[in-house]
Amino acid sequence: MPPQTKKQVRSFLGLTGFYRKFIPNYSKKAIPLTNLTKETSKFTWSEKEQLAFDSLKNCLISEPCLSLPDFSKPFALCSDASKFSLGAVLIQEDDTGFQHPVAFASRKLDSTEIKYSVCEKQALGILLLSHTLKIIFMDQNLLSTVTNKAYRGLKL
Repeated sequence: MPPQTKKQVRSFLGLTGFYRKFIPNYSKKAIPLTNLTKETSKFTWSEKEQLAFDSLKNCLISEPCLSLPDFSKPFALCSDASKFSLGAVLIQEDDTGFQHPVAFASRKLDSTEIKYSVCEKQALGILLLSHTLKIIFMDQNLLSTVTNKAYRGLKL
């Protein structure tokens, strides 16, 4: 049964937020629900909120897809951004060439960050993940990957 009040939505977001490292694009998926919790928002549950609720709920009951890091292999950091959120994933290739996610990070953009260019948002995604996982990055070789062509060849 979906939340019936703002307090219940906040409680659900608290539960799912605890597992955000295991949910790709968590912030983007949660935007309709986080918008619903604003003091100035009227509590109106529509199809948009139901889809966000179901998506996050399904992520919690699905089998985890994260792999343990192998510190003998290089890491790749991938970043992407949308109008209202950013996200990043730390990946490693296995011996067959398959890329496994090791960690996810995402968050909603604030009112100033929404105005950033795509390049700036993607750089912010890289910073978000590197700050979240700084212990992993110590003495590690990293390959940073973004979807924006303007970053090709940029060394971070």
